[in-house]
Amino acid sequence: MKSEARAPITPLTYVALLGLPVGTLLAAVSAFLPGVYRPEGRPWLVGACVLLMLPVPVIHRRREADSTAPIYLTVALVTLALCGYFAVDESYAVALLNVFGIIGLTAAVRLSVRSTWKFLVLAVGLATPVTVIRVGVDTAGLTLLALIVTMTVLPGLTVLYFRRQLESAVQAAQRAAETDPLTGLLNRRGLAERVPALLDQATAAGGNVAVLAIDLDHFKRVNDAYGHAVGDDVLRRVAHTVRGSVRDGDVVARIGGEEFCVLAVLPTTEGADHLAERIRRTVEHDAGAWGMTVSAGGVQVRPDRLGPAPGGDPVERIWTLLDRADVLLYEAKDAGRNVARVVVAV
Repeated sequence: MKSEARAPITPLTYVALLGLPVGTLLAAVSAFLPGVYRPEGRPWLVGACVLLMLPVPVIHRRREADSTAPIYLTVALVTLALCGYFAVDESYAVALLNVFGIIGLTAAVRLSVRSTWKFLVLAVGLATPVTVIRVGVDTAGLTLLALIVTMTVLPGLTVLYFRRQLESAVQAAQRAAETDPLTGLLNRRGLAERVPALLDQATAAGGNVAVLAIDLDHFKRVNDAYGHAVGDDVLRRVAHTVRGSVRDGDVVARIGGEEFCVLAVLPTTEGADHLAERIRRTVEHDAGAWGMTVSAGGVQVRPDRLGPAPGGDPVERIWTLLDRADVLLYEAKDAGRNVARVVVAV
């Protein structure tokens, strides 16, 4: 299951998370000033303020900030609610309750979308009874309650909306950057992005890694005879056929004009030669009226035989295997085309 991403730590996050303790410290000091809070509320306020100050030394470290922020912001809400409840002056209490919106905005910036929704519900749940207790339930009180609830949730919801818009735009741009627009397959960049996960899968499953280089035979003749529009249609048809010839977890990419690459994790009972031959036969059968065929070269290797990654980059291992597969591809071309050549690397 895909985990929900949190927003990155930004200067706004630092200002909000580190600015809250400053306000909290002032609240703690004001708890001992005469006429600000009722005396019975001082122990509660001081205790909440101490809890809010605890995360400050570690808030600059990302991991601690991710785990601390929900608790930290919740305590900040409770502290404000206590301040509003124990404040002597009613107008001061209302002003404190309106600060809920700032904490809600901070939550929307820092927390996941789901956590932010829970946080906003909690904020409304705290603001409502405190407002009712302090200002009553007459018309003026209910109007003020509606205003406070709106000011509590509106900033957070606004940030959530723009976060969703931004995340959607980023995801769309990422898909476009990793996808070949003609065939809908991955491009070279998309292929590289999926290599680490595929190698991890092969290691965990104890299977073999297969790297196939596949090239259309005499594709230039199709373009010359029928035009590039027909050539594009042939590429799309072959791409669809190759994609349908492999498992859902295998990776298929277009890496050149008429060249494709397949990365697959194979069980020990299946060899890369069988996979390459299945693709070759399927394309020969399904390529349509142009009689299109493909040649293929491939390398099969166990994950523990890949050796160290050049420069620590596991993608370089696959590029090295793809170079070997390309050599075998051209051997298949020299052997008359519509041929698959696969070796098992040792």
